[in-house]
Amino acid sequence: MRGTCRLHSRQVPPRLRAGGTCREESTMRRSLPVLLSVVLSTVAVVGLHSSAATATPAAADATGRAAAASSGTVVHRWFTGTLAAGATTNGRWRNVVTDHAFHVSLSPVGASTSNACRFKVTRVWNEQRPEGNKDFWYTIQNIGSIACAANVMVYMIPGAIVRSTGGIAPGGTKQFVESAVDDWKIYRLGLLPSGSTSSDPCKLEVTRVRYTHRFQGDVATVFDVAYEVKNVGSITCQGDVVLGSTPIEHSWSIGALAPNSQRTEHWNNAPAATAFVPGVQPDLGCELELTGSHDLQLIDSSNGTAEREVHLTAKNVDTKTCDGKYTLASI
Repeated sequence: MRGTCRLHSRQVPPRLRAGGTCREESTMRRSLPVLLSVVLSTVAVVGLHSSAATATPAAADATGRAAAASSGTVVHRWFTGTLAAGATTNGRWRNVVTDHAFHVSLSPVGASTSNACRFKVTRVWNEQRPEGNKDFWYTIQNIGSIACAANVMVYMIPGAIVRSTGGIAPGGTKQFVESAVDDWKIYRLGLLPSGSTSSDPCKLEVTRVRYTHRFQGDVATVFDVAYEVKNVGSITCQGDVVLGSTPIEHSWSIGALAPNSQRTEHWNNAPAATAFVPGVQPDLGCELELTGSHDLQLIDSSNGTAEREVHLTAKNVDTKTCDGKYTLASI
């Protein structure tokens, strides 16, 4: 079954076009260009069975360069094992390919008819080790109310280096903007830290991403992505920014949001074997931020069927009421 849109607790009848595109009936119109939030988006990708797991977190320390990947290609998979509610675990992909961004996809398992299993990637960061190799790190958390587990798959998304951060002191943050980015795509930001010493790694993290849709000249409109890079290590260092992208496939209306307000909605009946990259798409003259995403498994109490949902939270960071779209790309 293709995915459908569910807004909060009420079912909104979507119009499903070819390819499973899901939009609100009252706001059906041609999608605008789209940008992806880098921070913390995660969606389920493998089957809803613990038997699908093939590795452990320690085994995630594999050599990335040995696995050539195209857009949407999984480079590693592992199983978290059972985590208590609120517990976290870290994963790492070693020796990253320098012209790719990375995406972590989760598939929760272990829900009951009374409690969903909920997992989220709470942060991602990049590190250059003292010997010079670069690693991609991420933290996974059980954000639900029961002990359960998740299958994890790490994807590489092709991109290109767009800028250097310049030197950033420990704890310091720099802000950047990529202007007039390509439309009809969702974006992921990757980092390639440099400047580690013989004893200290360089650690950089994208901590916030915002999206603007604005006029350029009298009639043209463009999208910009603004983001912040933070030095989360102990030495001053720098890095290059990689901008990766994948085409948009699904979108539906966020609805009007007052300044500084946010709303969480979800895509339900999501195919268990598909990874989704989440994003937001502001209307013209607006600025939005994807402040979070998570995925869950729930069990239908009437027939025992497992269902997967992808949840997205959009925030209006503009000074006026704004609208826009939630967006998803499958890889």
